[in-house]
Amino acid sequence: MTDTDALREVVARSEAYDGARDSLYRAIREAHDAGHSLRVIAAEALISHEQVRRIVTGPRPVDAP
Repeated sequence: MTDTDALREVVARSEAYDGARDSLYRAIREAHDAGHSLRVIAAEALISHEQVRRIVTGPRPVDAP
């Protein structure tokens, strides 16, 4: 793999990560809006309840409903 190919792979993986993260955050917000507790959501998402709290109380993306 050339240096340029390696950098292209970094960009591709970064874009895929951003999309997956956005999808996870959207699902977390939807679960919270549906009434699930922060701790239950955190357990399902394998993250801390504090991280869930930051996601649900933080700014939503511009294209979010």
